[in-house]
Amino acid sequence: MNKLLAAGIVVGMVVGGAGGAFLAGRARPSEPSLSEIRRALISRQLDTAVELADRRLVVRPDDVDTRLLLGEVWQRRDDYEKAVAAYRAIPQTAEDKAFAARVATASLALQSGHLQDAEEALLLADELSPQNPLTDDQWVSVLTLSGQNEEMPAPPDNLFAKIFAVGDPLGLLGAAYTAAALGRVEQTQDLIDRCLSRRSDLVDAFVIRGMLYLDANQYEDFARFVASLPESVQQLPGYWLNCGRAAQLQGNERGAIRCYWEVLRRQPNHDRATYQMGQALATIGEREQAQRFLSRGAKLTQLQKVAIEIFDGREDAERFWECAQLTEQLGRPPECRLWCQLLLERHPTHRAARLKLQELERKWPEQPPFLLSEQDLASTFAGEKYAIPNWEASQNQPVSRFAAASQIHFVDEALTTGLDFTYFSGEDLSTPGKRMFEYTGGGVGVLDYDRDGWPDVYLTQGSHQPGDLDQSEFLDALFRNQNGSGWSSVATLARIADSGFGQGLAAADFDNDGFADLYVANIDGNRLLRNNGDGTFSRSPEFAAVARDSWSVSAAIADLNGDSHPDIYLANYLTGDDVFHRVCPDDQGVPRLTCQPLVFAAEPDQLLNSLGDGRFEDGSVGSGIDIPEGRGMGVVVGRLTQSTSLEVFVANDATANFHWIPTPSAAGQHSRLQYVDNALLLGTAVDAAGRAQASMGIAAGDAAAARAG
Repeated sequence: MNKLLAAGIVVGMVVGGAGGAFLAGRARPSEPSLSEIRRALISRQLDTAVELADRRLVVRPDDVDTRLLLGEVWQRRDDYEKAVAAYRAIPQTAEDKAFAARVATASLALQSGHLQDAEEALLLADELSPQNPLTDDQWVSVLTLSGQNEEMPAPPDNLFAKIFAVGDPLGLLGAAYTAAALGRVEQTQDLIDRCLSRRSDLVDAFVIRGMLYLDANQYEDFARFVASLPESVQQLPGYWLNCGRAAQLQGNERGAIRCYWEVLRRQPNHDRATYQMGQALATIGEREQAQRFLSRGAKLTQLQKVAIEIFDGREDAERFWECAQLTEQLGRPPECRLWCQLLLERHPTHRAARLKLQELERKWPEQPPFLLSEQDLASTFAGEKYAIPNWEASQNQPVSRFAAASQIHFVDEALTTGLDFTYFSGEDLSTPGKRMFEYTGGGVGVLDYDRDGWPDVYLTQGSHQPGDLDQSEFLDALFRNQNGSGWSSVATLARIADSGFGQGLAAADFDNDGFADLYVANIDGNRLLRNNGDGTFSRSPEFAAVARDSWSVSAAIADLNGDSHPDIYLANYLTGDDVFHRVCPDDQGVPRLTCQPLVFAAEPDQLLNSLGDGRFEDGSVGSGIDIPEGRGMGVVVGRLTQSTSLEVFVANDATANFHWIPTPSAAGQHSRLQYVDNALLLGTAVDAAGRAQASMGIAAGDAAAARAG
C-alpha cells in the first residue's frame, strides 16, 4: 500500500473515531464543525478547508482533530512546511492521535526527501507505540536511504534527487556511503563535510571518513584519526569494522579478531564482520571456531541475496521458503515466522510452511526472541582475551601491494604484425535486450604447436547462434609466430575449421607425444584436437564417448591424480531449455540489457580422467565437484596452498568460487579423484564482505616473488 495513502487512512480513522463524541455536543455558532472541514477536504475545496480549520483553531487552539485535518489539507496542497507544522503541533499526550500525526509526518518527509524529519517523527512514534508495524517500513526506508541498511535494494533515483534538493543530512550520509562504495573519494569527502556541517552528531559520517583513510592505505592518518574520535563513535559497529580491517592490513590478526568481536557484540547479524572473523580465526589456526563463523557468514550472505531477489520481483515459493529456512538456521524465529506467513499469503497450499508456522507458534505462543542465544556467536566466544589494537602506538604504514610504479608498458602491435582477429559474440542489434551467450566472450591459447621455439596463438570464435555448426563465416583461428617478426594465419593449413560457438580453451600434451594438443570449449559441443606432429590437428574420436552436451566456458589440462597422464577439468556455466534465447524484462516489461545468471540453473562442472591411451572416463560423479551451484567462468590448476598435490580453483559467476583440495585418500593415488571445497576457509570463495562476486577469468602467479625480484 502506498505509504502516503496508509498515513491518510490512519489520520482519517483517528479523526473519524473522535468526531462522533465531539459532535454529540453543540457546536458554537461561529465555530465550523469537523464535518464541514472534512466535507471541504473530500470535495477538494482546499482553500475553504484551510479557512474553516483556521477559524475553528481560533476558538479551539488545542483541538488535535482539527490539526490532524489541517495537516492533511496542507499535505494535499503540497505545502510540506505547513503540513509538518500542523502535525508537530499535536502533543505527545494526545497518544493515538499523536501517533497518527507522527506516522503521517514520517510518510510525508520520506516522500519529500527530508530524512531527518522522518527520523525525528519515527523516534516520537516509537515512544508512543514501540515496534508498531505501521512504522517498520518507514524505518527501513530511512535506514536504507541514509546508507545504514545494507540488506535493502536501492531506492528510486528521483527520491535521491529530492534529498539533494533539500540538503537533508541523513540523505547526504546515504549518498556518502554510495560514493565511497563507488570509489569516488573527493565526492565522498565533500558529502561528509556537508553532512557534518548540518548535523555534527551524525557519527556514521566519521566511520565513512575512516574508510577513506584505509582505502588510500593512509594508516598513520587513520591511527591519528581513530585516537581523536569521541567516545560515542566507538559504540558504532562501523567503527570496529574499520579497526578490524586496519588490524588485518597490519598483519595483526588477533587484534582484528577483537575488533570483529566488538562488531558482533553490537550487531550479531553483521555479515562482513562474521565472515572476516572466520577468516582471522583461520589465519591463527583456530579452524574449528573459524568454521562456525564462516558457516554463519555464508548463510547471512545467502539470505541477503535471496531476499533482494524477492524484492526484485522473483516471488516464487522456493525463494520464500529458502528465506524461512535460512532465518530458522540463523536462530531468528520472528523472521522465520514472517517468511512463512508471506509464503502462505501467496501460496496457501504450501504444506511445509504451514507446518513450520504451527511449530513456531507452539514453541513461542508469545513474541519469540529476535535472536536465539545459541546462535549469538559473539556471546559464546571469549573475544575479550584478544587485545584491542593500540592505535596511538602504531606507526607503521601498511605497504601497498602495488605501491611501486611499474616501468613496463605495452604497445598494441596486433594489426601491424598480422594478428588480425575479432571475436563475434552473436550480438543481434535488431532485437531488444541481450541473450546470455552474447556476454561470455572467447578464449586465447598460447602454445608452440610446431616446436620451433616460438609461441603461437589459437583464438576461439563465436557465431550468430549456438548450434549452427554448418556455418563457415565464423571459424576459430591459429596464428603461427614468424620468428618474432610477425604472424601468419595457418588455421586452414593446420586443418582447423571449428565452427562451434567458441569459449575458452586449454593447450597441453595430453597424449605425451611431445606436441601440444588443444581442448576447445564450445557452447554447442567441446572439441579435443590432437596435434599430429606435422603441423596439423585432427579431432580425437575417443573423446566423443565422454563429451557432454554442456555449456563449457573454460578448461584446464593437468595430471591431477599423479599418474603421468593429463586429465581435464571443465568449468561449466548455465543450462536450461531457454538459456540461449531468453531475454529478461524489467518491472515495466522492457527487455533488460541482460538476464542475471541466477535466473538460470547452473551446469555442474566435469572432471575427465585420462586412461593413458587417448581415452577418458568421466570422473565427476562421486568426486565432490558434481554440485549444482557453480556457474563456472574460469579455472586454474596449481599448488596454491601448502598442498603437495594439484588443486583446482574455479571462478564462478554470481555464486561462491570453488577451491578444490584433493582429499588425503585420493591425493597422489593413481585412481579416481575426490575433492573437498575449501574456498570459504581459505578466503577465496567470496569478497571481503562475504558476498559472491561475478568472477570471470583467472590467472595465477607468485606475486610475492615478483615483488621481491
